[in-house]
Amino acid sequence: MLLQFLLPFLIWAQEPQDLPVLQVGTAIEGAITDSAPAVHTPTLDSGGHEATPTVGVSWSIQVAESGSYHLDLRSYAFDGYLVLRDADGKLLAEDDDGLIGVHSRIVVELEAGLEYRVTACASQDGA
Repeated sequence: MLLQFLLPFLIWAQEPQDLPVLQVGTAIEGAITDSAPAVHTPTLDSGGHEATPTVGVSWSIQVAESGSYHLDLRSYAFDGYLVLRDADGKLLAEDDDGLIGVHSRIVVELEAGLEYRVTACASQDGA
């Protein structure tokens, strides 16, 4: 099953309960700006991003059928970084260059009826 989006995407202030919903098979285009929210994971935080934090935009995901899904982030303007969390914010997966070059891919088993949050990031240095 395919869950994909193309970035960059336009950023706005986001609270987890206010996230736009990403639909299976939907591609999204836009831009990530410097004013986007900072994104933190142990891997990103260990990369020395204090001066220029990694920023990103998030979406909510729910799937109708349990199964294997892949989330792709393709960027020609920055080094893309994907982060997947459960509804409680627990880190489930993250990827820097799992697709090709600066593009990212997460392949994951998702359960129907559960909510997930995917964050597409503009990595400052390829983390």
